[in-house]
Amino acid sequence: MSKKKLSLLIGAAAGAVLGMMFAPTKGKELREKIKKAREKGDSGIDVIKDHAKKVQNELVDTYNKVKENPTTKKLTAKVKKTFDDLATLSEEDFDNLKEEKEKVKPAKSKILKKKK
Repeated sequence: MSKKKLSLLIGAAAGAVLGMMFAPTKGKELREKIKKAREKGDSGIDVIKDHAKKVQNELVDTYNKVKENPTTKKLTAKVKKTFDDLATLSEEDFDNLKEEKEKVKPAKSKILKKKK
């Protein structure tokens, strides 16, 4: 797994754990479990670790389902092709785009003035 994907998963898991802790229902349950663990003399860290592991597994499962979804694959291919196309644009292509943008500016200004 790439470093970016791993970082994304870790960040998502941390966010999910915090979200669960502060969510009205599940957060209340988690806080109650932590409270009970602390009453028994435990720090409650194991409860958080167990919960984080469950959330992590859910995130990985969801990620894998989304990744394997045919629609996701099609969209990913389209995005990749678009970026590849943009990457192959030459400096001349960019200059042409800038020229076209300049041609459109006056019409855009007229349209925006009419809307006011």
